[in-house]
Formats: sequence, structure tokens, C-alpha cells
Amino acid sequence: MSTSETASPIGIANLPNQRHKIVAKRGAAFTIMVAGESGLGKTTFINTLFSTTIKNYADHKRRHQKQVDRTVEIEITKAELEEKFFKVRLTVIDTPGFGDYVNNRDSWQPIIEFLDDQHESYMLQEQQPRRTDKIDMRVHACLYFIRPTGHTLKPLDIEVMKRLSSRVNLIPVVAKADTLSHADLVRYKDRIRAVIEAQGIKIYSPPVEEDDEHAASHARSLMAAMPFAVIGSEKDVKANDGRVVKGRQYAWGVAEVENEDHCDFKKLRSILIRTHMLDLIHTTEESHYEAYRAQQMETRKFGEARPRKLDNPKFKEEEETLRKRFTEQVKVEEQRFRQWEQKLISERDRLNKDLEATHAAIKSLEQEIEGPVNAVTFSSSGGTYVLTGSTDRAIHLSRAIPNSNSTTAVETTTPIQKYEAHGYSVLDIAVAADNARFASVGGDRQVFLWDVEQGITTKRWSGHNNRVEAVQFAGDGDSVVVTGSADTTINLWDTRSSSYKPIQTLTDATDTVSSLHVHMGSYSIASGSYDGRARIYDVRTGKTTVDVLAQAVTSVRCSSDGNALLVSTLGGNIRMLDRMDGKVLNSFGGEKGGKSRYSYRNSELRVRSVFAMGDAVVLSGSEEGGGDGGKGAAAFAWDVVKGEVIAAVPVGEKVKAVSCVAWNEGVGDWAAGCTDGKDFGVFEGWISADCCLKVPSESMDEVGPFPDVSDKAVMIGLVSRLVSTSSIAGFELPCATLFHRQNRREYGAL
Repeated sequence: MSTSETASPIGIANLPNQRHKIVAKRGAAFTIMVAGESGLGKTTFINTLFSTTIKNYADHKRRHQKQVDRTVEIEITKAELEEKFFKVRLTVIDTPGFGDYVNNRDSWQPIIEFLDDQHESYMLQEQQPRRTDKIDMRVHACLYFIRPTGHTLKPLDIEVMKRLSSRVNLIPVVAKADTLSHADLVRYKDRIRAVIEAQGIKIYSPPVEEDDEHAASHARSLMAAMPFAVIGSEKDVKANDGRVVKGRQYAWGVAEVENEDHCDFKKLRSILIRTHMLDLIHTTEESHYEAYRAQQMETRKFGEARPRKLDNPKFKEEEETLRKRFTEQVKVEEQRFRQWEQKLISERDRLNKDLEATHAAIKSLEQEIEGPVNAVTFSSSGGTYVLTGSTDRAIHLSRAIPNSNSTTAVETTTPIQKYEAHGYSVLDIAVAADNARFASVGGDRQVFLWDVEQGITTKRWSGHNNRVEAVQFAGDGDSVVVTGSADTTINLWDTRSSSYKPIQTLTDATDTVSSLHVHMGSYSIASGSYDGRARIYDVRTGKTTVDVLAQAVTSVRCSSDGNALLVSTLGGNIRMLDRMDGKVLNSFGGEKGGKSRYSYRNSELRVRSVFAMGDAVVLSGSEEGGGDGGKGAAAFAWDVVKGEVIAAVPVGEKVKAVSCVAWNEGVGDWAAGCTDGKDFGVFEGWISADCCLKVPSESMDEVGPFPDVSDKAVMIGLVSRLVSTSSIAGFELPCATLFHRQNRREYGAL
């Protein structure tokens, strides 16, 4: 939206001017490091770059002392530069002594520790209550000077540049370019670029602004010139044409500092000062510092000191003295902080009460709204009850088996019990073997452990940084809860411990962990992730097996003996994999199922799949779009051996997807959670062979209608009625020993 051309300006366009005044008044801070061997002209270059004497030259007597006396030092020089009333607080970091040893092993360590110390110092200052006077010594650019001898980079240069590139904006510089001919310089730079690419060294690349052709062309020319070949000189000399320039006088003529035919000084000055200084500062803040901060927060406890690899013994005593003084000071400050904390706690409690009152009001308004059913599971053993979780933030306990033996659909809309504690959608539920407990997870990033009888939570774990999508029980007596989250981690929680921290965290996934299945017979945890990987963790050996699939994984399920893995992915593919070698044993969906009115489809939602009937059948939900005219969705059943559809049960024209299914092996019934696009429901009904399935011996062209039932109930069918124990109208069914290891060759040949 833009203001009318005839209307008077309202002042929005003055915002850049206001920002300009603030920045001009505040000035800027810029820190640059020069690294490389001694004698490459680093000091001369700095003074030439800023057209003034920033750094004094080293004493020649000191420079030529014996090598045994040399140590890598960090010299800090500060200056304040002003140009057109704009001030820059410049800090120059030099590294005298670097690379001057006969044995240069770990000679880069002081430089690396200095860079890390600056990030550490800034991170600690950010954690303080008062952060108005922060001291920022983070290095924004590191110029690494390369000696113009040899054929390419030395091993020392490669090692140091690798370590620097992950911590600072690294800019390689070929020193004393006037000692090489133009042809030699071009070949030397090409070899350096080849080594940098081969070794994976990350050097600074200026951003290319495609909307500004001139700026983009300039940025490309800067990248093409790397590594920059420079000449440094503070002396004014007269060129052959009578001009007075900065350069070096030789018998053959003058090597000009600012002549782009002689060196890349102007390009390097442009990238450091004129065009990309602000980008160097922002890249340091947003890339290198944030990477360091994230790494430290993942590997260190709060308040823990950063470990150092090389500790100088002579500082141990001083360190101990300082530690004691610091401890005493901390005690004094802790007392003051406790008083401050008590005030904050009182204020927090008051605000929490207000928040709870508001939350209760909102919850009351939304009480009538029912959302999508994201999870459905049977109780253990007999499977008399079914639990469902949806976006209404509640978990419903309903009776799974109707009291009537009627073959018509029986609708149950009133749950026996309702469990409420979640603040967001419930995404998955797992029931313990004793039926006395169940665990639930959802969008509120917490893991809830429930007491079924009392209807309350006995534990709440908070360790994930994003929604939790999957939960399973594991361990002896279901003493461990395993959860997978959109933060890419899998956490293991001890139900018997008083600790609220995970006992183990698995971090192999790079995207949302969407599904889990624990197989205690093989002591393994199977997981599926949106990164397109299905992983199996062997708890006994610590070994991880990874199967790479083409699409995001939405569901994983182990066979009864743990030798096969059922994996569902977006794109409408369900694969059965051999756990030992990852071989695809069979696939379900896609074009399989012949000319059935309903074909399997899964392109957008998380649709779950399970084994059924002693691993002889695969059950899965599906999205709308596979039927005639795209009317409604269906629940599917496949023959495990043949991969053919043996049942496609439509659930109503309004239903957009069947998102989750569950199988009860003890009784032989199944449940599915459905949606009509606005609400998910759970359907309940009996499926019989005569009213729901007609399977000719030669084809699968017809699937009978499912009895009309309400869109909000649990759909339960007795597959034992639908399928005989040995065949379905001419289709042979596999036996329960299909997955035994001794049959793996035959299994792999499917």
C-alpha cells in the first residue's frame, strides 16, 4: 500500500535519515586481525590502509633475536579515526612470532584461543543483568598474509586457515605482490584458490545484491580477485608521468599501491572499509558468534567455564587465588541475587495467576470445539479400551468393543474419561503394559506421564525445544519413556527417577522426528524423520543403522520379531525393509491395488501405518483424492506378501483423511482417526466380509461401501470377520512366521 501522490508526506521516508543521525552520533567499532609469518609487511599494510600510522614498527633487534626466544604473542593496538565527522573505533590485532618456529605445532593455539575468548567474553556479558556497557572485542575480519614463495600454500597455512575460517571472516592476502611477475602471480593465485577449495576452507564472500547490478558486478570482481595480492608503502614517490603516489621505487620504475594493474590494494580496501565493513560486522554477529554461542550452550552447563586444551602451568597458582576471591565475591552477589529473585518470584506468581485465569476463560470458550484426532491407540493386553488425542488438547478414553454383537455400525460419542493437561494439540499417545499408566506428547514441548485411574499426571518432563511428535515406552517394566521431537532430538526419560532431565539424548536426525517404535525383543528403537531417514538404534551395542529414503518419513513400525521395518513416507509410498541389510522386501500403495475405486494417497499429512494379523497384513490411513471424483478418504489393508490391496474401507464423503490407525492383536479389531477437513473424528463399526468387501479370485476391482456412521466416533472393525485364517476369496495369506530369520532369503526375494 502506498500513500496518494496528492497527499502530503506523513514522514515515513525520514526514517533512514533518523537512523543515519543515530549511527553518525554513535560511530562504529571495527576490529581487524593480521596474521601470518613475520616480515610480510603486515604493519606497513595497516598503516597504508588507513593512511596514517596506526601501529609502530617492531624493533629490528627484537625481530632478529634467536628463535628459541620467540613466542606467539597477541598485540592489540587501538585508535580512533574520524572522516567527515564520522568516528570509527579501530582495533588492530597483530600476531608477532607466529610461524617463526622450527616446530610450529600448535603455534596457532594462542590466536584461536584469543578469538574464542572474545566470543566467550561477549556471551558472558550478554548473560549479565546489566548489559549497557558491553565491551566488544570480537574480530570482524582476519587478513591472513601468505608468503609469495613456493608453489602453493604451506601445510601450516592450510591448518591455520581451516581453524580460523570457522571462527572469523577470513580473507587470504598474498603479501609483497611486487616480488612476482604478473604471470607468476596469476598462476600462484590459481593454485591457492584450488587448495582452498580442495581443503574446504571457508573464506569470506561478499554478498551479491541481484537487484543492484553495479553492486553485484563489484562483489563478483572482489570474489574473483581473492586471494588479494597487495603492496604496502607509506612513502610518497614520483611516478614516471610526474604523479606523486604511494608506492615503491625500483630501478625499472614505480610499483603503485593504488594501481589495480600492479596489485589488489584498492579491492581489499573496498571490501574492508568502503563497501562491506557493515557486512563484515553483521556476519561476525549473526554467523560466527551465533555458531560459537549455540555450540557452547549445547555442550556446557549454565555457568560452566569453557575448557581449554592448553593450560599454562605457571598460571595455575594465580588462577587458584583468583578463583578463591571470585568465590567469595560470588557468595556476596548470590545473596543479593536471592533477594532480587524473591521479588521476581512474587511478581511471577502474581502474573501466573492472571495468566491461569485468562487461560481458563479461553478454554471455556473453546470447550465445544473438537479438533483433529492425531493419535489413536488401544489399551494393552485385551485392548478393551481405546485412547484418542486431538487438537482439542484433551485425551479421551472410550470403550473399544461395543456391548452389542450387531454387524451394523455402532456410534459411541461419549468418552468414559477425559484427561486434560495439555496446552496444545495432543500428537501421540503410548500405553504401558500394566494399563495403569500412559504417556502423551504434543505441541506444548512437554512429555506427560498419566495415572489412568486417578486421571492426573504423575510426571511432566520439559527438555525439548519444539513440539513433540512421538512417544513410546521402553525398558523393564516400561521404566523408560522415549520421545521424538521437531527439534530433531530423541530423548529417553527415566520414570522411576526424581530427575526431570533426560537420561540420554540422540541427535542423529537433522529434521523433525515424526515417529518412534520400540521393539524390546531386539532391544532396539526405530525412528523416522522428515530428513528422509529411518534409523534403528541397537540399545545393547550402541550401533545405529540408517536407511535413506527419498521422502520425509511419517511412520515406522517393527514387525513382531523385529526383522522387518514398515516405513511410510510422503509421496504415497509404504515400504517394508529388511532390518539387517535395508533391502526393500515389498512396497504398498502407489499403483498397487489394481482398478480399485480407492487408491492409496499420502502427500501432505502425517499418516500412520501398522502391521496387523500377526504381521500378515499392513493397515494404513490415506488422504482424500484417491477415490472416484475425489470423494472422501479410505482406510487400506494390504497383503504383506503380494503387496495387493485386500480392503479399502471408505469412511464418508466429508472425511478428508484417515491420519492414524491402530491394531489390537488380542481381539483382532482396529481403530482409525479421521477428519472431515474441519474436525477429526473416530468411527466405530463392524466390518463383515459380506457388506464391506468383495474380492474376486482374479481381480480387485470392487470394494463395497462402508456403512454410514457419524463423522465423530471411532472406526473399529473385526478383521478376523473380514479375513479368514488362511485366504480371502482366492488370495493366500502369509503365515505368522514370515519374518523369521531362517526365511529371510525368501522374504528378500519378494
